[in-house]
Amino acid sequence: MDEVLITLVRAAYLLRFAAAPSAVTPEPLPPASPALAALLSLLGLAGLIAAALWLERQRRTRLALAAAIALGVAVLAAIAGALRYSGVHAPLGRGVFFVAVPLWLGLALAAIAVAGRRRRSVLAGALVAALGLALHVDAAPVTTAPAAMWWEALRRDGRHERALMALAGPHLRARRHLEAARVADRCAALAPTSCACPRLRAEVELAAHELDAALADAGRAVRLCPDRGAPHAVVAKILALRGDLDGAEREVELGLALGDPAALHLARAVILERRGRYDDARAEVGRAIAAGAGRDAELLAAALAIVAGDLDDARRRLEPLVAADPDDVEATYDLALVADHRDDYNRARQGYLAVLARDPHHASARYNLAMLAWRNGATEEARHHARRFVEAFPADPRTTRLQPLVR
Repeated sequence: MDEVLITLVRAAYLLRFAAAPSAVTPEPLPPASPALAALLSLLGLAGLIAAALWLERQRRTRLALAAAIALGVAVLAAIAGALRYSGVHAPLGRGVFFVAVPLWLGLALAAIAVAGRRRRSVLAGALVAALGLALHVDAAPVTTAPAAMWWEALRRDGRHERALMALAGPHLRARRHLEAARVADRCAALAPTSCACPRLRAEVELAAHELDAALADAGRAVRLCPDRGAPHAVVAKILALRGDLDGAEREVELGLALGDPAALHLARAVILERRGRYDDARAEVGRAIAAGAGRDAELLAAALAIVAGDLDDARRRLEPLVAADPDDVEATYDLALVADHRDDYNRARQGYLAVLARDPHHASARYNLAMLAWRNGATEEARHHARRFVEAFPADPRTTRLQPLVR
């Protein structure tokens, strides 16, 4: 039922965006009251069709009928666009041209039908069509690329975390930390009072193992949004990685009193995993996934499944992540690890090589590839990767296991 309501809201919003692309954001935030928003949206969609039918009955001309048909097609296109351009296919504004063409065509035909006299009707239709064209030409820098739409959504509302993660997520998943940090910095310039920007900065620094800088930025996010629980989740994960598990647990409790349960259940799962309570961690990450934690929670669930020897569950979780984003380094690595545990040499080797192609500094992929090749008799390949590992990570304790291969 909720999906139907949200589809109606997004369909009406897409019509508004097609009518005035510079006046509204290309990807709306979820409504505070979905039922009320859906009712108003239904009235708007039905009202447009009713007005078109009324015009056709009043005029009884082919132009009025064509106008009614075009406006009806615009409403159907808006509903189809709301269904299509959601989830991983967002932002909603990607469907604007499929709606704008029949909408402005219908408005131009309606203007001609209303104007009556030939010369005046042609002028009226031309003016309406010119207005629609001018509006969309003016908005073209935004409406011609999804990334531009996400930046516009973030510019209009610095709280738009969906837009922020759409821009930074691909960089984070591919471990392009510098590019993700640039997104966070640009976000901070656009919305200096938004806690989403320093929170992202902290996530980037956490992924790069810059824990002191991450803790400072996460603390700034907490101060900017004292009523939000999500920044506390980032602080908790950082403290857990620093070994302060009791402090991390306190942050989770503070955050849960404020909301954002998905991020906080995920943070608690990280704490439990660090304590070695793997079964409890799997249960907690399940709560995070049920609350909508998404990719990071699925990744942790897969890692815990590998630890538990539940390779089927791990593969079931990882394959959709890699299919959705082939550049997702950690999901690709974990899927290769599953194949490695299954003694599937070809898939494991291809997976590790795919990881190294995207991140040549992935130490575990390099090490595992050397050991995989050695176990399967590919001696020269094993020596090559062993040498690369020792050269790149001389302080890593695993180099001692590879020294025989290097010699």
